[in-house]
Amino acid sequence: MNWLIVFKNNFKRGLHKKTAFFISLLLPIVVVMLGIVANYANNSVANIGVVYSGENVKAKTVMQALNDTPGIEARLATPDMINTDIILGKYTVVVEFAQDSFTLSSVKDENTLLNIGHLIENYIENPTPVNADFLQEHNLSIAQRISAFILLFLMITATITASLMIKDKNNGTFKRFLYSSQNAVTYVLGNITYNFVITYFQFFVSVSLTELLGINIGISYLNFLVIGIWVAALATAFGTCMASFFNNKMYSNLLSTCIVLILSLIGGTFIPFHKMPTGLQYISVISPWRWFISIVTSMEQGNKWFSNIHPLLILTLFVVIFSLIALSKNRKLIRGKK
Repeated sequence: MNWLIVFKNNFKRGLHKKTAFFISLLLPIVVVMLGIVANYANNSVANIGVVYSGENVKAKTVMQALNDTPGIEARLATPDMINTDIILGKYTVVVEFAQDSFTLSSVKDENTLLNIGHLIENYIENPTPVNADFLQEHNLSIAQRISAFILLFLMITATITASLMIKDKNNGTFKRFLYSSQNAVTYVLGNITYNFVITYFQFFVSVSLTELLGINIGISYLNFLVIGIWVAALATAFGTCMASFFNNKMYSNLLSTCIVLILSLIGGTFIPFHKMPTGLQYISVISPWRWFISIVTSMEQGNKWFSNIHPLLILTLFVVIFSLIALSKNRKLIRGKK
């Protein structure tokens, strides 16, 4: 239990400068909350313009069914302004109803038009709302965007928290540690535990506030809290790994930020995985974001935990690898200074 001593000492040192400690503890929560709200507000909706003349009951029924479909808003369009509205992006698609048929106008690809056409045909036969996820096929869902953003930001802040190890190297604390009965495992484990508690606390508060505000991101509160265990573990292990390689906080933070941005980019945070070039899709296996987004997608689809075990095992492997690298690096430092 010697690692617990390192854990407690880190808290005591942090509380010596209460203002700085609470700012570093609470500021990430504020940023994460702002990111969640921004991503939630940016939820894309397909706007469909509807044009018909007279008392077209069929058109009215389809329009109501479209409005009842998640992710779709249907509004009456002005016939004379159809082309202008489509060019300006006011409508994703405009559907013009005749007495026994309809036509579609859009600048979207043929596949999207075909899918919307099928959707309208289904609603003409049966106006019961169905899933229209195909309209969002080129974008990340709310849950995917929010989760990817949280992981990205907390991996950066966890590296800043882990920079306490760099301070230990520079002020002699680490050197004094070498002459104690404790070892590298104790030191690394204590720092990882401290960082994990801080990071998961920030995640927990952010997600809890999201729940209290009634922001529905498509994943249950409890499932999101469980996902947070892997978020905090991955961020903590990565931050500890990065801090183990440097004696300068600025270099550690700069390099870790660059690595995080690159990994998130190739993992599908900014460009959806299926939109990437084939070569980049193969490279993305080295990014935790690819597997993390896969887990979130599984949760969105209502799957139970461990029903999609493969991504969970890969993320756990990332945590173990980062932790072992940090442990190995600090062991080498100990041997080099003895």
